[in-house]
Amino acid sequence: MDRSSSRPPPLPRGAPVIAALDIGTSKVVCLIATGEQGGRTRLLGIGHQRSGGMKAGMVIDPDAAELAVRAAVGQAERMAGVTMEQVSIAVACGRLKSQRFVARVRVDTGIAHDGDVARALAGGEAYAARGGRTLIQFHNEAWHLDGAEGVADPRGMAGSELSADLVAVTADDGPLQNLLAVVERCYLEPHQLAATPYASAMAVTTEEERQLGVLVVDIGAGVTSIAAFFGGRLAMAEVLPVGAQLVTFDIARRLGTSVTEAERIKTLYGTLLPARSNDHESFSFSVSDGVDETTARVSRAELRSLIVPRIHGIAALVNERVVAAKLERSICERVVLTGGGAGIEGIDSVWGGLGDTSGNVGAAARGASVRIGRPSPIDGMSTDMLGPAFATVSGLIGDSLQQHFAARTGGLRGWRGGGYVSWIGNWLSRAKG
Repeated sequence: MDRSSSRPPPLPRGAPVIAALDIGTSKVVCLIATGEQGGRTRLLGIGHQRSGGMKAGMVIDPDAAELAVRAAVGQAERMAGVTMEQVSIAVACGRLKSQRFVARVRVDTGIAHDGDVARALAGGEAYAARGGRTLIQFHNEAWHLDGAEGVADPRGMAGSELSADLVAVTADDGPLQNLLAVVERCYLEPHQLAATPYASAMAVTTEEERQLGVLVVDIGAGVTSIAAFFGGRLAMAEVLPVGAQLVTFDIARRLGTSVTEAERIKTLYGTLLPARSNDHESFSFSVSDGVDETTARVSRAELRSLIVPRIHGIAALVNERVVAAKLERSICERVVLTGGGAGIEGIDSVWGGLGDTSGNVGAAARGASVRIGRPSPIDGMSTDMLGPAFATVSGLIGDSLQQHFAARTGGLRGWRGGGYVSWIGNWLSRAKG
């Protein structure tokens, strides 16, 4: 057998090798990939392990979490034939949420310079990171100089007041530091952070959808993340500490079976569709009292009665946060469901029928278009890895590559990656060059 035929083609000279890590409640996934600017992304290695030491996106057992991360990263490194020192990380812990605000500074000399830009951005960071919060992502949407809107680059322009429209995504310090400590214990440097709702949304939506307005709900095992876009910009990002794992627990309790068996039942037979055939279609499952193991039977209709209330509860919480955010109606007219919980049969049909009875726009506007979001194909990735459950890590790889090329070419995209202070310095030095 010719082993050389199974080897991946050599990397183009100077091609970046990026590692993305999604540490979830039920699984840990590490992708190692490369890509060319404006070209396709190519998978080099993948690691997929059962998670440990995590609950609702937060570290509760550092040792167990470290073992799971080491296993996933090691598996990806062996497949890729590389050893990674840096990794991009998806963040869903620490009551993650976004905020939009304006930072203003006086232009003392009458001409805006590098220092004025740096002061505006630094002031925005300080405001966003107050109250024990850590900045995850930071973006400058637009510059204004003396009220003139849409200024591409204010430096060298005359004016007395410079302002920036900013979007910041932050998380509580403690939970985030615990997550990063686990990664560092694996001898990896957290190179870039990305909010889970943002990463998932970038993987499963198109540029046109983000321009027209779209709401993305990622239902993971332990958390549900929400991202809203309008005009091509992030309008909202938030994470709720509830997920599809609660459905599994409900099934296990009501049917008297193990959590593992309940997860199998949910995956194979779970449905939200009220089909008449469900009353007559039944399946067997194992029941254990700790001593003997027997089997029992239940209909899909009975199973549906266990699943529907929990999904409605999750949707109600999403609805509450969306209403509070006062989003544009057009955003909630397009809803994309992703994450492992989106694999439950019929969830898109149920979600499309939800609305806020008070007349506000909620988790889905009346008559909204609802679809299941799957990440775009990555060369070398098998089809079973292109499901909604892998949206976050796929989006993280794509975003990390975009960050790399934007930094190399001097782009002013503005999302904060490794460190905000170094980001300002790089932004200014690139612009000078």
